[in-house]
Amino acid sequence: MTPILSYRPPETELKNLEQWAQANNVKLNRAKSLKVIFQNNRRQIHTDLPPTLPEIARTTAIKMLGVTVTNHLSVSEHVRDVISRCVQSIYALKLLRSHGMNDDELRTIYKSVVLVKLLYVVPGGASPRRMTRDNWKRSFDGASS
Repeated sequence: MTPILSYRPPETELKNLEQWAQANNVKLNRAKSLKVIFQNNRRQIHTDLPPTLPEIARTTAIKMLGVTVTNHLSVSEHVRDVISRCVQSIYALKLLRSHGMNDDELRTIYKSVVLVKLLYVVPGGASPRRMTRDNWKRSFDGASS
């Protein structure tokens, strides 16, 4: 990551990254590399964007450690995706219940599939205990029908 107001050309920054990678016994794969220009909506800085490198694709969102972060440092897209996958899992649990699976087994599956996804998406400063039952329920209104 380099600041947008960097005085070094992108090719120089990329060479610096490759040198760092080599010094740390890893290899930078340019074909898998992405460029995101992070922006602050509250503070408008008008500057020319750095020139693009042909082998590095520019994108507005990137997945880091399994979490999607947009160029505005928002994780709302990730939260929507996780909630959508949880709703699908809850539907599968309802099907299992309708086919006769007992509640203890369903609870175990819920904890190992749905709850894990939800707790992974909770921001570092937030505590799941502080979230109200209504907040959780609102997230799953589509699952209850």
